[in-house]
Amino acid sequence: MAVSRSGELTVVDDEAIEPLIELSMPGPVAAGLHALDLGALGVALEPDKTYRWFVAVVHDPRRRSRDELAEGAIERIEVSGAQAADATAGAASGERAA
Repeated sequence: MAVSRSGELTVVDDEAIEPLIELSMPGPVAAGLHALDLGALGVALEPDKTYRWFVAVVHDPRRRSRDELAEGAIERIEVSGAQAADATAGAASGERAA
């Protein structure tokens, strides 16, 4: 489902004071998976460390208590060349992301 409102993405490291990423997403935002080039943002995730992400749909910028929130976790893991080849062999791009 597409979202007609603006949104915000935040990625945090619980051991840091400042968020790693704070991005505004002007609406509308299309439904589906969206790629984010961390390198272009100057961000590199450390291996075997868990980070938290938050997405907020902003209904009223003056009353942020009305935001709709979603959150989750992401962890970068190192895989061997053989594991990466096995995981992607014959898979479509959507399957590789999963």
